[in-house]
Amino acid sequence: MKRAFTHVNAVDVLAHKVLADCTVLVEDGKIVEIGQGVDTAGSEVIDLAGKYMTPGLFNCHVHLWSNSTPVQTDLLKMTEFDKALFSILNCEKLIKTGVTFVRDVGTSNRAACELKKNILGGTIRMAPDLQVVASAICMTGGATWNVGACQADGVDECMKATRLQLREGADFIKLYSSGSVLTAGMDPNSPQLTVEELTACVKVAHDAAKKTCCHAQNARSIKNAVIAGVDHIEHGIGLDDESVEMMLAQGTWLDPTVSALYNIARHADRLIPEVREKALRLEHAAYASFKKAYRAGIPCACGNDAGSSFCEFDDTASEMVTMVEKCDLTPAEALAIGTINSAKMLDVEDELGSITVGKKAHLAVFEENPLNDIHALESCFMTVKNGEILYTRA
Repeated sequence: MKRAFTHVNAVDVLAHKVLADCTVLVEDGKIVEIGQGVDTAGSEVIDLAGKYMTPGLFNCHVHLWSNSTPVQTDLLKMTEFDKALFSILNCEKLIKTGVTFVRDVGTSNRAACELKKNILGGTIRMAPDLQVVASAICMTGGATWNVGACQADGVDECMKATRLQLREGADFIKLYSSGSVLTAGMDPNSPQLTVEELTACVKVAHDAAKKTCCHAQNARSIKNAVIAGVDHIEHGIGLDDESVEMMLAQGTWLDPTVSALYNIARHADRLIPEVREKALRLEHAAYASFKKAYRAGIPCACGNDAGSSFCEFDDTASEMVTMVEKCDLTPAEALAIGTINSAKMLDVEDELGSITVGKKAHLAVFEENPLNDIHALESCFMTVKNGEILYTRA
């Protein structure tokens, strides 16, 4: 089927410019022509009347089964039905905000793996494409141990835990090399899985041609992860000059999730005192680390930690807004991170991440120009996936 999206301002995230009043022609789920004077004969014509089209947005750090509760232990009360239901509803929220590709970085009981199967099989239609972690791997009693992480100690246990996640269908292996803000009873500054344990997990994953990502919220834990060969650092709070140089030398990506601490800190009065103190203490350190990394040339992606406390599935835009307003990026830089850069991190840039002939028609439409005002991304008008219109705002 052919669709012609006419009178559209197409945002070129590669060149940081807009192709004004053009037509984007889609056939069999792919972009086949972009420009003015495009022949629309035989196409379903959708007149976008001057709205702005971007590539479908990415969110590289979510927990689909969660409900963004302010008290993480509430997740322990969720039934398997609750987790499945929230996963489906959260996918719909993502689609309605222009997000067409998501990486889930940790669920319980392989919920995301089953979700992906149902999306690929066509059972669940209102959902982005997924890459998934089965269960994240932490040390015994480590970060998120009580809400679904797989606990392992020592090289042998870590190797087995990694193999278990691969058996369950994981696209990525997620590791924890530090404590966390939201897990009670631990300091984000504390290292957790050791270099030897991390290395064992990375080797098993890489031998299976799978990549790894690692939650790390202090300099030592970041360095441990980089030494171990981890591909992507999640959060990356506490980056110092040495860890920046190590990441640059190895080509390690950063998924900074700067909006997570912004959103958590904005609701600090609703958190238990221990978590409140950690969130407020680390908020500005998160901004500083991201700015240091980005300006040094470390490749960065977009994820808002949706599913964590006060990090919502209909608010992926907040990550790019925070990058602009708290970390001094331009709207064009932030949008590139939320599209083509994220596609590169997840190894799908040949098919996604820009409005380019030959790529899949994963597209998002907004009323205003996000290159002028990044807040334009907060109000999605239309979402297209594989050329099919999944959502249009009434």
